[in-house]
Amino acid sequence: RERFEKWNAQSARPEAWLRLLAADSAAGWAVVNKPAGMHCTPCEYTKSHLTLEAFLPALVPPPTRGTPSKGPKVCHRLDFRVCGPVVVASSTETMRAIKLAFQKRLVHKEYRAIVCGHVGEEGERLTVDSPLD
Repeated sequence: RERFEKWNAQSARPEAWLRLLAADSAAGWAVVNKPAGMHCTPCEYTKSHLTLEAFLPALVPPPTRGTPSKGPKVCHRLDFRVCGPVVVASSTETMRAIKLAFQKRLVHKEYRAIVCGHVGEEGERLTVDSPLD
């Protein structure tokens, strides 16, 4: 919990905070805000870094039904430089169901960006076909 509070104290901007956005402990899921500059899960080159998954036990309550997983787990990822909502499962049944929904492309994702300068008229769609950095 102390690491969690220390992370959030780094910024006055709510989008930079780790926080619970929604949860259903009976169903075993939650949605958590992932700040930019944090990996979702540990990997070979981030084992020594704090990840979103490391903070989840302080944010996500255990499930009240189903088989509890060994701590809440991230169901999908957002890139290191991206902030936004991440779906989390705290039961093995819910994790399986959410992963299947992503695999079958039943989940609709929408990305928004803040841009500088004129990019078109209000309401006009903009498509970016190259990597952003």
